[in-house]
Amino acid sequence: MEPSQSDPKRLVIDRKIGNYHWSTQQKISNKVYLGHDIGNKIMVAIKLLDINEAKAREKEIKVMQMLKGQENTVNTLEILQTKNSFILIEEFCNGGDMRMYIRRKGGILSEQRAKVLLNHILISMKTMKNVNLVHRNIKPENFLFKDRFFKIRNFSSSKILTDYETEEMNEQLGTPIYMSPQILRKLPYTYKTDIWSIGVLYYEMIFGRPPWGGNSEESLLFNITNTSLVIPPNIKVSSESLDFIFGCLQIDESKRFTLAAIFNHPISKSAVV
Repeated sequence: MEPSQSDPKRLVIDRKIGNYHWSTQQKISNKVYLGHDIGNKIMVAIKLLDINEAKAREKEIKVMQMLKGQENTVNTLEILQTKNSFILIEEFCNGGDMRMYIRRKGGILSEQRAKVLLNHILISMKTMKNVNLVHRNIKPENFLFKDRFFKIRNFSSSKILTDYETEEMNEQLGTPIYMSPQILRKLPYTYKTDIWSIGVLYYEMIFGRPPWGGNSEESLLFNITNTSLVIPPNIKVSSESLDFIFGCLQIDESKRFTLAAIFNHPISKSAVV
């Protein structure tokens, strides 16, 4: 983690905008402010991290630095260091997260609008694939809106793979409702865990609820493995959307869509992004 030598005094804090949960696993909470970078004349999100906490998240910070300037990711513009803290300067996304957007639309999106958001997600996936990065916590809260696009954030669960296509992982990470069956079963899994999460999210955008629920990880896994995927009959969707959903939500990883398959799927070409 190499902090910049720039002068922190060029940052002007406007107001506190909440607590930033740096890690969904450890619940480390840090202060986040809305401010201005008077040198570059832009609004920014300013996040203050205790030095020890920042060092504990060093791998994640390196991922954020690696993704700087990449398409459809929330950019970490600079990292500064003072005597007692690290200062993360991120681009400010003023449109809220994807969960807020869906709620503003009544909790359900039209199929065409859902396709647009899905394509924003797929662009983020392409960016991560270029650096062999698996996110492992894809959910609406981890996409922020700015300049007509949703951008992915929160790389606390992410991992850089040596062999993207075949490498297996064992860490139990993520948000249960979006976790793949392999993670819920505590079995090895591949990058296709992200494909499963995308399928859950797309289903939720169109039908207003996740495909399966449960009061615990155990009950959720039971429902996934013992209840067939149900398509609500009151909402009409195209055959391409159904094909995409079923392809992503295959319990058996070997039958689940590959990343190449979702990039080449008709649904990725049928929405104006």
